[in-house]
Amino acid sequence: MQLNKTVASLIITFLFTSWLTSQEVSQLQMTDLSSLPTADAGENSLGYAGMMGGAHHNIVIAGGGANFPAGLPWEGGAKEWYSSIYLLENDSWRLSATTLPSPLAYGASVSTGDGVLIIGGDNKEGVSNKVFLLSYNGANNDLDIIAYPDLPEPLAYTAAVTSDGYVYVAGGM
Repeated sequence: MQLNKTVASLIITFLFTSWLTSQEVSQLQMTDLSSLPTADAGENSLGYAGMMGGAHHNIVIAGGGANFPAGLPWEGGAKEWYSSIYLLENDSWRLSATTLPSPLAYGASVSTGDGVLIIGGDNKEGVSNKVFLLSYNGANNDLDIIAYPDLPEPLAYTAAVTSDGYVYVAGGM
């Protein structure tokens, strides 16, 4: 009898979640963007894992990240972290003159009215407790970086949301 209740509960949960998901998916709109430019001209773009970003003043901001430029990890390639920041304007990416304070990936990021808040992350030195804001400055068409108070402890692989003027960070290590 207990097994039947468990199976019935799982089926109901699956059907309900499928219904909820189908409602949300039908409202999504996807657009293909151009690839990020390479840091060095003439090279192929490897892409970046763990980039952090958001939008401010209708400019998409994507920074940091990591990849394996010298070969795949199972072939002995070493991971490299980056401090570069890309800006998407008018459907075209460009490299910002501003860089992150240090190479960084796998941090939380959340868009606010003041800019994109970057929270924690990691690099080859370890896990970060730093928090800073990337704010688009229309006067110089680039970014300002504003330091925020440090996290009480280093965090990476987290998620963040904002609600009623508060930023909530969850998960991670």
